[in-house]
Amino acid sequence: AFTADEIELLACMEHDRWRKEREAAGWRLATTRSEARKESPYLVLYEDLPADVREIDRAAVRAVPAFLAEVEFAVVRVRRGSGETPS
Repeated sequence: AFTADEIELLACMEHDRWRKEREAAGWRLATTRSEARKESPYLVLYEDLPADVREIDRAAVRAVPAFLAEVEFAVVRVRRGSGETPS
């Protein structure tokens, strides 16, 4: 499982990835969401999202270890700068 700090960092990274993907596909910032017009109020920095929307990103991150386990992969913590390779 991820720590609370890791969840927050990864959720922020996921939102940034999602935002860049949408912007590259022609989506624009608007006050209401419209798939037909490619408009969303969530094309903002993670810190500027409403709490309930940030929780969507956190939930996606929390699901990663279980998703990986289903395909026989795992999240592995590696010490930075140790020069060690996980076995």
